[in-house]
Amino acid sequence: MLHTWKAWFERNEKWVGPIGFLTGFIFDNLTLTRVDQWLDNLIIAGYIILTGLCIVILNLYSAGRIQYRIVEKYVDFLPFVLQFAFGNLFSAFVVFYTRSGSLAGSWLFLLVLVVLFIGNERFRRWYGRFVFQISIFFIAVFTYSVVIVPVLLRRIGPWIFIIGGGISLLLICVILYGMWRLIPERIWRSRYLLGICIGGIYLLFHLFYFTNIIPPIPLALKESGVYHLIVPTGYGGYRVTFEPAPWYMPFHKYSTTYHQQGETGVAYAYAAVFAPRRLTAKIVHHWRYFDEKKGRWVDGGEFGYEIVGGRDNGWRGYTLKQRIFPGRWRVDIATDRGQILGRIKFKVVQSDIIPKLVTETR
Repeated sequence: MLHTWKAWFERNEKWVGPIGFLTGFIFDNLTLTRVDQWLDNLIIAGYIILTGLCIVILNLYSAGRIQYRIVEKYVDFLPFVLQFAFGNLFSAFVVFYTRSGSLAGSWLFLLVLVVLFIGNERFRRWYGRFVFQISIFFIAVFTYSVVIVPVLLRRIGPWIFIIGGGISLLLICVILYGMWRLIPERIWRSRYLLGICIGGIYLLFHLFYFTNIIPPIPLALKESGVYHLIVPTGYGGYRVTFEPAPWYMPFHKYSTTYHQQGETGVAYAYAAVFAPRRLTAKIVHHWRYFDEKKGRWVDGGEFGYEIVGGRDNGWRGYTLKQRIFPGRWRVDIATDRGQILGRIKFKVVQSDIIPKLVTETR
């Protein structure tokens, strides 16, 4: 029976990978909902444990330290299992990180995750190499620690990131030490390359974080918009008035053209930011306008407020800008460190005609 399955797998290998790739990505998009849900974290932790076990078993077997019949029977499938687990891990990371960050500020890190996810099929022949296995595993562990440590400690910030990185480094060192006790010749032979790869990944993650390339996960922007009026309704809710999007913008809730009477007016920037339960953070709205003469964006003011996590649809808050004038405007919704969650773009147009307005409750 096993030989039949193995023969079928070898005949259909070129289809099994892409189908599993697509199915896993769709599954993750549908099932991974919140970074603080125990089931979501259990799935990701399970994949990390599975990849670690595959790496250890593959290397112990190839070094002749494992000779159990059950391992010999299934060892040929382990590289595929390893590839499958890594693919699902990076699929989950792509889902979580794209929900958290803005492409404007985090495109480079998101591109790295997408390359690791899509390129997983191309890495098949590399999964038999010990240093490559450990390097990809360390990237996966580090990427997950950036998510789970803030959830557990209910805080975000540089020291939380450093703690997460330290835990990742400690875990990989413990695994390598355990393997060194069992297969010292393999670890010793690869020690320099392992040090370069692990050290390089560790430094690169910190470079990405302190240059605000890594998205501000576990925060995520749920909704945002520019409104004509926002009135608190009690219990944390708001009544918002805005210009609805025209018919040719079916995927927009509000119009990106903001009509105002007179040369100056008032605009409200609204944002609902998700955070895990009991996590607190400061959100800042950076208002900017485009100076046509200078040909660049000019600072128009910064306004911030505190959020508390736990609400599925995000903590609701807003800022307002007085004496807003015609031209191109944008509002960057960011953390107090400048990590961008999202961006509102709109154009202010002076008009004597009162625009059609819609009022809703948020």
